[in-house]
Amino acid sequence: EELRGWVHLLNGEAAAAAEDGRRILAFVAAQTATEHNAWHRLMLGATGVLFTGDRPRAVAIALEAVDATPQQFDFVRLYSMQLAARIFAWAGAEDRALDLLETLSAEFPALGPAEIVRDPLFSKPLAANARYVALQARLESEIRRNRALFDEQRH
Repeated sequence: EELRGWVHLLNGEAAAAAEDGRRILAFVAAQTATEHNAWHRLMLGATGVLFTGDRPRAVAIALEAVDATPQQFDFVRLYSMQLAARIFAWAGAEDRALDLLETLSAEFPALGPAEIVRDPLFSKPLAANARYVALQARLESEIRRNRALFDEQRH
């Protein structure tokens, strides 16, 4: 349901996304909470709420999920921040999304530059944001530089 919901949002199909969101929320409600799944249950719930159209509540729950994520900066935290950035971007909390994306582009472990600039789950909702356009330009330049280095080393 989560992937289908994202596709429905990308295609502008709000009613279908809302139905996906309701199914996600029913799934989350049926799961037993543990200390190990708390952050992910919250993030999945935030996604479901976003799909139903309650943007402010989705942002609040995503913030709670990031806070509940283990604080060591590892791949779990990276994934949590990536999911939160998507929710923030689609919920209209663009500055929050960009704060995370800028962090994710610079720290280790990092999100690959192509994922930040070419993933439509970021590029579509943030396309008109000046900070995103600047980040996109910087990361596209980095991609070109790395590609040139790779090509140079192959020859």
